[in-house]
Amino acid sequence: MRILNWQALLDNVNHFSKYLNYVCEYERSQGTTIIHTFGETSTDKLYKSVFNKSINQIEFNENDVITASDNAHTAIMELKLNKVYWGGFHFGKCIHSHSNRVYQNLLKNGRSDINILNLIQIKYLL
Repeated sequence: MRILNWQALLDNVNHFSKYLNYVCEYERSQGTTIIHTFGETSTDKLYKSVFNKSINQIEFNENDVITASDNAHTAIMELKLNKVYWGGFHFGKCIHSHSNRVYQNLLKNGRSDINILNLIQIKYLL
């Protein structure tokens, strides 16, 4: 039986959150729109926890969009984005499922012209 080391997990989240905050701040300075997707739906516990500062360590900007993955396609269409890059936690699970869900919702809304690129998978292809 494997015992999960919670302190190591918390330390990893803390360090990676700092890195994500740095990347997001840099991208904002370049004019990039940052869309944070948390949870599958807006009723998801993960989505609700994002507003709890004692849990979440990601820094938001007033221009950032915060949504659940089931509504991210709406933000992408409203902002008239033509390219979306994904990065963040749970490389093989959350990013893939969120990007796939958004792509499927864009297709249902007749928007097959938006490029959805998972940066983590690109890294492994290079």
